[in-house]
This record gives sequence, C-alpha cells and structure tokens, in this order.
Amino acid sequence: MAVQILRRPKAIEDIEEIADYIAADSLQAAMRFLENTESTLQGLAEFPSSGGFFIRNIPSWQVCGFAESRVSQIM
Repeated sequence: MAVQILRRPKAIEDIEEIADYIAADSLQAAMRFLENTESTLQGLAEFPSSGGFFIRNIPSWQVCGFAESRVSQIM
C-alpha cells in the first residue's frame, strides 16, 4: 500500500532551484532530473521502508541518474 508523500514548500523550492541550475546547461537534463525526482518520490511512496543511504541518521534516497541529489525522509 502506498503512503502519501508530503511535499514541503522548502523542498519544492529546492528541487526547482536545482532544476533551474541544471537547465542553464541543459534543459533536457533538467527535465530528466524533475522526472527522476518524481519517480523517486513515487517509489518511496510505494515502498517506504526500502533501503536508503543515511546521513546523520536521516534516511535518504538517491535520485536516479543524479548522484549528488537525494530525497530525504524527515519525520
């Protein structure tokens, strides 16, 4: 059963800023980043206990194809 993903305003702003930064070099890469971020969030909704990389005991998941970008779960 999928859980609901809460998109906080600051998280949305950060994602948009990252996409804008990427778009300065490649609009196609920025679109891919946004699509992969959404796909990562959907995967997290479907499998909330799936593996993850921990930074300071905060679970996070890498955005597919963007090694430096992570989605974090903060409770």
